[in-house]
Amino acid sequence: MIQIGVCHRDEEVAQNVEEYLRIRNCCYELKCFYYMEDVFESLISDGHGLDILFLEVSSEKDWKDVELLRQKSPWVKLILILPEDRTGSFFNMKLFFFAVALSELKNRLPEIMDKCLVRERYMKRERLAVNSKGKMYVVELEDLVYVEREKRNTILILRSGEELFSTLELPVLQDEISRDDFVRCHNSYIVNLNYVKELSRGEFILKDGRIIPVSRRYLDEVRRRLKCWTET
Repeated sequence: MIQIGVCHRDEEVAQNVEEYLRIRNCCYELKCFYYMEDVFESLISDGHGLDILFLEVSSEKDWKDVELLRQKSPWVKLILILPEDRTGSFFNMKLFFFAVALSELKNRLPEIMDKCLVRERYMKRERLAVNSKGKMYVVELEDLVYVEREKRNTILILRSGEELFSTLELPVLQDEISRDDFVRCHNSYIVNLNYVKELSRGEFILKDGRIIPVSRRYLDEVRRRLKCWTET
């Protein structure tokens, strides 16, 4: 589960972030703060409690808080939200991961979050327990090529050619997998990008020649995810 914090006076910022996380089917916890003191207190009490923090920066004091936060919590990816007249004044760019004007945040959120999630790798889960025909199987996610929903069955296709049958629906299974190299590309398919050779004319062509459909509904998200994943 990825831990995300938002420290901003405009509640719409947190709403936009959460909406995006839901669209991406991310497994997440979102924490909202009104003051930097609350952020520091949370980081102290929770240890490595935040992976990403959206932070309002509008004054010299805020920049000093950024410097202090970076010293205390170097692992947190800071997304600075700046007023329009300060977007060109980045001070020390080593202090943060991304800076954006408030007016541009909603439109640039997919770009920002994709870079954050891929940089984080968002790939902490390595295996999955699957109940198939009364037996419990442990599946190494690197061996899972794709998942297909067929009527009331969900079929997990493994690299060995083995197929496991589950009753879990795709949104539930996607949440269980919680990895950024697995992408939902169709109402009936989730694909492991590590096995993709190319995206062509609304379909994935896998390295072994198999073809997986990519529906129009998911195409823009698939293109963005694939581009971001291949750039790492």
